[in-house]
Amino acid sequence: AAGICIRDGLVLLSQRPVGRSMAGLWEFPGGKLHDGESPQAALCREFVEELAVTATPLEPYTFATHAGSSGSVLLLFYLCVIDGTPDPQENNPVRWVPIAELPTVEVPPADQDVVARLVRDHELGLL
Repeated sequence: AAGICIRDGLVLLSQRPVGRSMAGLWEFPGGKLHDGESPQAALCREFVEELAVTATPLEPYTFATHAGSSGSVLLLFYLCVIDGTPDPQENNPVRWVPIAELPTVEVPPADQDVVARLVRDHELGLL
């Protein structure tokens, strides 16, 4: 599950850490679901663990699939709000990016369609 946090026309992204696949690329914060965990609960847990902030998933936004060397992954994207200022707990940088500039940011392949949709929805005044 991944959280799309939009604040004042900016979107929160975190950088994939060194030593993981796609290291250095920017992504929407989130992570894997634990056994029996809902996507919303996983987002809340991941935001506390990775960014030391409380996240509130608002609604599902979209989904994406990605087939990698370790198998296929289904990513569920939720619009979220967070309380506080993100404080990365795993030494991976975070940044707020203007929605219009998202296409210039290097993101994992599974996030590219989500970026395009965010830009389009923003231009249409839907976000």
